[in-house]
Amino acid sequence: MRLAIKMDEQGNMTDADLDAPEGSLKVMQHAVMGQIERVPVSLGADFNMWVNEDGLRLMPSRHNSLASTLMVDTYGGGAVFGPVIFTSVKTDDEDGILGLTPDEEVMIRDCIVMER
Repeated sequence: MRLAIKMDEQGNMTDADLDAPEGSLKVMQHAVMGQIERVPVSLGADFNMWVNEDGLRLMPSRHNSLASTLMVDTYGGGAVFGPVIFTSVKTDDEDGILGLTPDEEVMIRDCIVMER
């Protein structure tokens, strides 16, 4: 199983299996409720945070303050609307998305808990 972590606007986290039968793209699109956009962020280590590329237009009332804080911490600004999903920045030989290692999973969960 290639693990990813989905985080909703309240900071609730759930596991997502990138090896699900529908495929990793569909898993990520379902997690963010639309088309995905990759946003590299730093949580003590680098991760990919996948957001809904049309989140502001489609979900303006669903501001994700924790994900937005990660944008500010990494880039100095930015806002995220709707749920997000985190994956490793590492890829396989075919540029496929890798799941999170156990250490990466703990790092993400600890960072989000501290940000709450």
